[in-house]
Amino acid sequence: MKDTLLSQFYKNTLIKSNKAMTLLEIMIVLAIVALMASLIGPQVIGQLNSSKVKEVKIQISELSKTLDIFYTDCGFYPEELTALLEKPSNCENWGPDPYIKKIPKDAWGQEFIYELEDNKPIIISYGEDRREGGSKNASDISSED
Repeated sequence: MKDTLLSQFYKNTLIKSNKAMTLLEIMIVLAIVALMASLIGPQVIGQLNSSKVKEVKIQISELSKTLDIFYTDCGFYPEELTALLEKPSNCENWGPDPYIKKIPKDAWGQEFIYELEDNKPIIISYGEDRREGGSKNASDISSED
């Protein structure tokens, strides 16, 4: 009988103590989660920015190739990117279909800057800050890079 009462007491004590977490335990778990987020968060954001830069470089490369095809067909580079969508009057060999379906935007939702210098096309994205210049993640990305 003694064993039964004692074992029942321990059983009830263990069950009661495991039913809920204390406020201290919850605070410790939250502190650990916050610490992990503060250590991992900047790396995730950095990778996201890095992937956007890579995406823009690929877009610029593809747009440059499309401009080269236009040059092969027409004998000159267009003054504006819209010539890739609609046939300019001074191009006889413009393809039967547009060169692109629409003028792309960079990874930050901005239009690319297109310039024609010395009959050489230059495509620029102003980057994350959407302004000319900048450094690191906010630097301009150009077809001349």
